[in-house]
Amino acid sequence: MPGAVVTPRSAQYDATGVAFSAYGKRFRESAITLLKAPRNPIYFDPVPYFLLCQSLELHLKGFIWKVDRIPWGKLKEMYGHDIMALWRDAKQKRIHRIATPTKIRDDVIAFIGPYYKQRRFNYLDLDMAFRGYDLIESNRRVIPTLLKLTDVLGQKMSGW
Repeated sequence: MPGAVVTPRSAQYDATGVAFSAYGKRFRESAITLLKAPRNPIYFDPVPYFLLCQSLELHLKGFIWKVDRIPWGKLKEMYGHDIMALWRDAKQKRIHRIATPTKIRDDVIAFIGPYYKQRRFNYLDLDMAFRGYDLIESNRRVIPTLLKLTDVLGQKMSGW
């Protein structure tokens, strides 16, 4: 185009989705390391559950960011640590293209989500120590389901 003038300006690149996925993978890897480590059979260790929920949260935020390009601060404001809301919205945004929603996945997220959202794995909570941990540990589907789902999300989203 003759006579066109190009004016340089600052640009901003938002790598939020990439960072979400990268950190999501690291939280999953950390959970696997802890799950392989020798365990004290006397007490429940909530840390692997926390790490897998954190991984799921970050992968789902990365997916929603990829679809809607919602800024990091807005995603945090919209969802906080609510993996149930993230999973619900990710399903509406067609996450089935990379990870199939199943009844087991829905059930596990509905079961573990409230504990994670309330940060019940992060702090000494006597109610959790006396009731919640036994209930969580007795649900044998939580760890395998979260491991598989975060693995699929991590693999599929790394190519985005």
